[in-house]
Amino acid sequence: MEMTAFQRRVAIAAASLAAVTAMSAAVASPASANPTGPDTPSGGQYWGSIANSHRFDDAGYPQIGGYVNARTKADAEAEAISACGQSDCKTFLDFQECAVAAWDARNKVLVAGRGPTLKAAIRAAAKGLDPGGKAKILGQGCNKGSG
Repeated sequence: MEMTAFQRRVAIAAASLAAVTAMSAAVASPASANPTGPDTPSGGQYWGSIANSHRFDDAGYPQIGGYVNARTKADAEAEAISACGQSDCKTFLDFQECAVAAWDARNKVLVAGRGPTLKAAIRAAAKGLDPGGKAKILGQGCNKGSG
């Protein structure tokens, strides 16, 4: 059975996710910087944010930074902007569950998706990708209680 364009985009995004699972620190919560305690269900308990710059790294990808498990939206945004590390970083996406930021190499555009699980966030991001192009997940993360 031949794959549809959407299935190819999801497969590309899923393959990229598998290749960059170790990169989850790009949108991760340093243990020393976040509140500790038992995992709690999502639904507004925690905030995450992804910020991006118009500057590119040595590999040709936009600079991004992210943060999860902040107690407030403002804290998540401030931490993501700080993690981005450039003077022009701005909030790209706020979320309370899971999110993915992916680079569409053909169109040179950063796309994002969010959802209740990482898989759902990948699917949401895939909708914005060029079906015939290459995509790379630059960052991903889930707040406590999501997954």
